[in-house]
Amino acid sequence: MFDCRRASGFDWCYSFVPPQSRAVTVVSIGRRAMRVLIVDDDEGYLGFCTIILSEAGHDVVSCNQFTEGRRRLAHEHFDALIVDVRLGDYNGLHLITLAARSMTKIAMSSFFDTVVRREAEQAGARFVLKPTDCASMAALLPHNRHPRSTVV
Repeated sequence: MFDCRRASGFDWCYSFVPPQSRAVTVVSIGRRAMRVLIVDDDEGYLGFCTIILSEAGHDVVSCNQFTEGRRRLAHEHFDALIVDVRLGDYNGLHLITLAARSMTKIAMSSFFDTVVRREAEQAGARFVLKPTDCASMAALLPHNRHPRSTVV
């Protein structure tokens, strides 16, 4: 059974599956893909978000280290950045300050801290408390102007 919703001007669906299977299927309908960089040192959560956003139709690049995220951000084009605030010895908010102004930015943290939330918002990012439903995070990503081509 699919639950379809309209959010931020696009349609998306996800399927309900038995709780014991822990499987989720996201189907994008009439949605334009975004190139998304996810940087998180929690490899399990990083993998889960990568799968969910990829199944939603996005081109996802994921990395689990701050330095790799910084290198990719400097040398590749992305429409959105999703970053964990605590990345080992580094602060993920630094990546947000390096990102282009036009880029959609989301800062995640397992710890609620009003100062960090304010800093993220001042840098132009939305603050999301982890763990969050990655499908809901996909709803935070706006339309991209350039549709992704698919060859069938």
